[in-house]
Formats: sequence, C-alpha cells, structure tokens
Amino acid sequence: MKEFYSDYHNTRTAEEQMPLLIGRSVELLEVLLSHLPLAPGRKPLRYMEVGFGNGASLLAAAQLGMEAVGFDLDPSNVREVTQRAQSRGLSVQLRCGDIAEAIEGTEPVDFVKASQLIEHLIDPASFVRSILKVMTPRGYLYLECPNNNAAFLRIKNRLRKRFARMNFYNSLKIGEHLWGFSQSGMNRLLRLSGYEVVFCSSYPLRHRYFQPENLFWYPSVRSGVAEAFSRRQAFPLLKSMIPVFDGLASFALSEGIGLATLARKQDEVESNG
Repeated sequence: MKEFYSDYHNTRTAEEQMPLLIGRSVELLEVLLSHLPLAPGRKPLRYMEVGFGNGASLLAAAQLGMEAVGFDLDPSNVREVTQRAQSRGLSVQLRCGDIAEAIEGTEPVDFVKASQLIEHLIDPASFVRSILKVMTPRGYLYLECPNNNAAFLRIKNRLRKRFARMNFYNSLKIGEHLWGFSQSGMNRLLRLSGYEVVFCSSYPLRHRYFQPENLFWYPSVRSGVAEAFSRRQAFPLLKSMIPVFDGLASFALSEGIGLATLARKQDEVESNG
C-alpha cells in the first residue's frame, strides 16, 4: 500500500489552484462545525486528517484556528504541504504514515477527516474502528468517498463494458478503488463500528465544497462550449454535460457521484450496550 501511494498522481495540484481549494475547504469545515456542540470559549479543536493529499483541508483547519495534524503515505505530499503551510504562516504537524502511526503518536483529537481514502483501503472496517482509539470521547469523523450507486457511474459502466474498458465497476477501479459504498452500506459500517451517523448523503460533481477538485477536473458548460469550439472537438462539451446529468441525478434520486458522511463517536454506555 505504501509503495503504491508513494507518488500518487491524483493528489498533484498546481499552486495556483490552492487558494480556491483552501477557500472551499474552509466553507466545508464551517458547515461541519455547525453540527458540533461547541461550548463558547473552549480550547481550539484538535483536527487530524488521514491521507491529506494536496493539504487544502489541513491548511483550512489551521486557518480556522484549529490544531492541525496530518498523515499521508506520500512523502512528496508531506514536503509540499509543509512548504505551503510555511509560505502562508500556518502551523501544521505533518508525518509520513498511515492510521497505525497516527494512533501510536498522536494526542486525542476532536475531529478526524479522511477524504477519498476509505475506498482505497484493504480493510475499511478496521480503519474506522482504529480511528476511535485516537478520538476524544465526543469526537467526530468525516468521510468522503465515491457513491457506488451513482446513476452516472452505472451508465459509465455500461459504456465501458461495450468498449472493453472494464477496469472500472461502478465506483470500483482495479488496483485503486477496492471497495464501493452506498448510503445504506456506509451507515451500517459506521453504526457497527461504534459511531452514531449525523448525516450520510450523496453530492454531485462540481459541488461547491464537497471534493472541490472536481471544479478543475470537470469543466463548466460555458468553458466546455468554448473549448469545444476552439479545439473543434465535441469531447470538452460532452464532458461538461456530465456534472449537469449528475446534478439532476443527485437532486431527483439522491444518487450523486459522491458520499459525504459525518459521524460521532458513540458514548461508552451506548457502544457497550
């Protein structure tokens, strides 16, 4: 696992894209914090991110005054995000490692984020249970991952099969995405692992603050039309229509491309009962 993700292409992000990603991550964290029962005047939240990638969420947490600590398997991500934090005058604690290192060397944290990570793991159930060991008694876990029931993925799967490109199966991808999660499956996994689910819902491509990297990976219709004309190719226009379709599927069927889940650590009495 460490060897595979030691130089993972999907986390490479141009520096000029970072201000937007950090800004949208600030919005996301503010929305998530609104679900937490925070007492006025309390000490800063301790925030931990496992698999922080380009570091946008970690930097956003530090910008909001949290004590931010992060773990990632890619040493180049650790170096790059360290430089990004220093250039912005932000304090973050970064280590190259996985959840095992996080449990062993971290003080209890109030909030854990793992975005686009759980589908890559060999044992997701062990992962979410392990996080409980590093959380404070009323800690929260936030997960983002692909929605295996997304309408767009089902159609894409049929097209890939027709053209013999079956390295995908809905949200599964050979070598990378080892697990697919539905809303009901994610709820069940977390409940059985010692969490109370606050919300678990799908979201569409190009959502404002859920996986904002999609704002760069999938063009808007306006930019898709402009690029199609300039390149004299239909593909940019067709790609720009994917978020439109996914947005409609998310609205009508609650089956958009991604899942966003916030869960609270169960009280000891609940979990023991």
